Amino acid sequence: MNALKWSLIIVTAALLVYMAVDRWREPQQFQRVSQSLDRLETALQDLARSQKQLAEALARQPPVNQGLRPAVVTNSISAVTVDPKIQDGNPKLGVNFLLPYDRTHDHPERRGGTFKIFEDTPRRLNPLIDSSAITQRVQALTTDSLCDRPATHPEQWAQSLATSVIISDDYKTYTFNLRRGVMWQRPVLAQHKEYAWLAQEVELTAADFKFAVDLILDPAVDCPSLRNYYEDIDKAEVVDDYTLRVLWKKKTYNSLSASLALTPLPRHVYGRNSDGSVVPADRLGVNFNQHWFDDQHAVVGVGAFILEEYVPDKVLRLRRNPDYWGVSQHFDAIEWNMEVKKDDAQLIAFKNGRVHAHGLMPNYYKSEILDHHEPRFAALDPQNSKAGRTGELAWERVKRMQYTYIGWNLRREPFNDKRVRQAMSHALPKERIIKDVFFGLGVPVLSDVAPGTQYANNDLKPYAFDLEQAKKLLAEAGWKDSDGDGVL
Repeated sequence: MNALKWSLIIVTAALLVYMAVDRWREPQQFQRVSQSLDRLETALQDLARSQKQLAEALARQPPVNQGLRPAVVTNSISAVTVDPKIQDGNPKLGVNFLLPYDRTHDHPERRGGTFKIFEDTPRRLNPLIDSSAITQRVQALTTDSLCDRPATHPEQWAQSLATSVIISDDYKTYTFNLRRGVMWQRPVLAQHKEYAWLAQEVELTAADFKFAVDLILDPAVDCPSLRNYYEDIDKAEVVDDYTLRVLWKKKTYNSLSASLALTPLPRHVYGRNSDGSVVPADRLGVNFNQHWFDDQHAVVGVGAFILEEYVPDKVLRLRRNPDYWGVSQHFDAIEWNMEVKKDDAQLIAFKNGRVHAHGLMPNYYKSEILDHHEPRFAALDPQNSKAGRTGELAWERVKRMQYTYIGWNLRREPFNDKRVRQAMSHALPKERIIKDVFFGLGVPVLSDVAPGTQYANNDLKPYAFDLEQAKKLLAEAGWKDSDGDGVL
């Protein structure tokens, strides 16, 4: 009898251990299943697209004489077959080059909490009407684009709302295959009785991208800065609900990024009046400039976070989208403090724990860290870039995808003379500015392409700081000190 009891106890303990281990492995198993489903979905979509394009190619071929090999048809097949080895994120014609969607940065056990930071107040939340950086940050958190740039390799492209793209006609035609089952968020506004019609399940389709392009190109819509990037576009076509084609009038340098980074607009919102009635087609552009949805400070997207609260100059709060198709940051919520605006006040508030992260301007970096006026910041250690993390208030110097520059109008005097421009470059003490003005927070660059990336031109040579060479070039250009005051 005792042996039976001990056997039952051992079996029960083994089951409990198995259940605990299985429970612990559940997030990892779920992650692997999600990745497998993503790969399967992509493969099926690529196969369906290849079959469709093969059928179209066969339909376009003239009858083949008996005994002759249909070489053209064979070439059409090879042009659209996806080879995993070429899906490296680098644009190519005729094949799907997008990197697979990456879920490896998601760790379910780390999810939770509210991330608080200081931010500026968006003038408007409409991403077409307001192209400011702060509005685009809201857009990035609430809505995804067709394709995305990986954080570790921003010069490449990866899957996002599109699982594939085929570029043809010398970079003038872009055909996207969309991810299925992506749903538009239900805005908080839908909780109000008068906007109950917004509380519906609406799937993202190719028509939402065409809707965005049509509004950008509509001269009645007040978005000249954004339209500048799309002025050479011919049109966007809806092939079917999950296939979008973007056609350009000519090959242009920005057609690639403008097409792949295109974000959708919810036509079930911006195509309707506040009572849910459809806006006539000829009134869409005019209505869009002062849309009732924007007047409610509302946002609806297909991204990782949902706008939960927005009080201008006070607070903007986003919460995790429980129905998000992808993986997001680990926070359950993100909160922007837009009330504290002065640099001094923000630094004090950061030290008091009102926000979790803050960027130091160069002068504060000098006083707080280099001069060690704040003992809670660890001192700089030139031999250890991570030494700042050891302080009570952790800090670290990081590189940003940002550059500053002095721009000259080449169409106007005196900068229409190459010698003048070269002289001004020789007269600019770039290294001294980085050292004495930015206190080492910067590196000299030679172009707007980030150094170290695959597209950086490593053959470019800097203009050395050389006042004598600058004077010589200016003299050649006809400049002289005519009145003896030391100024040319």
